[in-house]
Amino acid sequence: HWSSCDFERWSARWTESGTQMAPDSPTRTSREEIRAAMEPVFDLYDHKMSVQPRDARLAADWGFVRGEFTHELSSKENGAGSRRVGKFLTIVEKQDDGTWKISCDCFNYNAPVQEDDR
Repeated sequence: HWSSCDFERWSARWTESGTQMAPDSPTRTSREEIRAAMEPVFDLYDHKMSVQPRDARLAADWGFVRGEFTHELSSKENGAGSRRVGKFLTIVEKQDDGTWKISCDCFNYNAPVQEDDR
């Protein structure tokens, strides 16, 4: 299932103290750090994402999801793009209102980025 990514919707899925461990980047340790690092990427590219969860477990107020993803980027300026296939492990935390938000996300790619290979 493919979906387009909206920055505000995407960033609202994180807890205030969320941690993002992305490839080739320092660890980001708050929603504000994550937003500051990712907003320019969302400004420059259209994103499409397909996520295939392989395992998910919940226990009281915590849980995790493990799986694979395909992420396609297309330049808003000239349409050039890239395709990334990888895997992830995401820890979620139940909020006071009953919703679940991302507490920690770690992901990496199965191979180097494939430019214009969509």
